[in-house]
Amino acid sequence: MLLKTNSISDFVASISDEVNKAAWMLTENLQNPNWGHSDSPVHTPFTSWSKYPGTFFSWYQDEDSWGAARVTHFKLTMKEWTAVTEASTVVDELDDTTRWRW
Repeated sequence: MLLKTNSISDFVASISDEVNKAAWMLTENLQNPNWGHSDSPVHTPFTSWSKYPGTFFSWYQDEDSWGAARVTHFKLTMKEWTAVTEASTVVDELDDTTRWRW
């Protein structure tokens, strides 16, 4: 399978890029007196990291932002996440007698 069409690759790319980079800003956001307890969708670690003035999802939709180029990866990431969680449902439904014992 080509890497470009591999949705797992897109999942890893999104996690290692937008998610992890924004996560580095979490402590700073929580310590900020204006943003730490804010309910605003633009007072987020993602906004701190990206410097984008809107929300995470508007970043993907804004054709003038570099997030617009990432929207294809995001769509494939969500598709893969759906597949993974559906597979997990099957595993979670197994009773204890069928699970691996360590």
